[in-house]
Amino acid sequence: MDLAELQQLIRNSKPEDFVINNILSNDCPHFKPEQLEHVRKSIAEVTGINIKDNEIYVVGSAKLGFGLHQKTKRDGEILPAFRPFNADSDIDIAFASAELFDMVWQEVSTFAFSQTRFPARINKLGDYLVYGWLRPDHFPRDTRLLNYDRWNDKVRSLGRDQLLGRRKISGALYRNVEFVTKYQARGINTCKKLLELS
Repeated sequence: MDLAELQQLIRNSKPEDFVINNILSNDCPHFKPEQLEHVRKSIAEVTGINIKDNEIYVVGSAKLGFGLHQKTKRDGEILPAFRPFNADSDIDIAFASAELFDMVWQEVSTFAFSQTRFPARINKLGDYLVYGWLRPDHFPRDTRLLNYDRWNDKVRSLGRDQLLGRRKISGALYRNVEFVTKYQARGINTCKKLLELS
């Protein structure tokens, strides 16, 4: 699908329908099914949790062929909205396993209860938890959490895997696919509003 077709589809679709039909569907132009299967099996192996096929999704520019939102890189460079997927793009993977989420959440909760301050403020982790999402960039940095670290370290190490094209892999951990759908639909709705203004 080219950019004009994608933008038209976003304009003409309800955000949740767009997500279900275009993001959570099996077709992915920049990440093959056997690559996703390799990720699924690798994560299952290190966590001991059987990640089912309907609990792992490629999202973002690798899925749609374009990064929909403006993004500011760490060096301050601003990447425009609707930029095409390219050699520098990462692969964003949403894990929607209640079993994996609960295991990591339990571990974070145990850590939080051990802190002197109550409630513990762990970056902005709790701000995202209410959306059914555990964001790796908001986990505590001053401790090791065994189950979380196994998952996160493996996701990050997959970026060095030749089968995956030695491309950066980013993972997000959701309680279930409903939360993935809601989060993605929110982003599509924002994108749709911007398209309607242009």
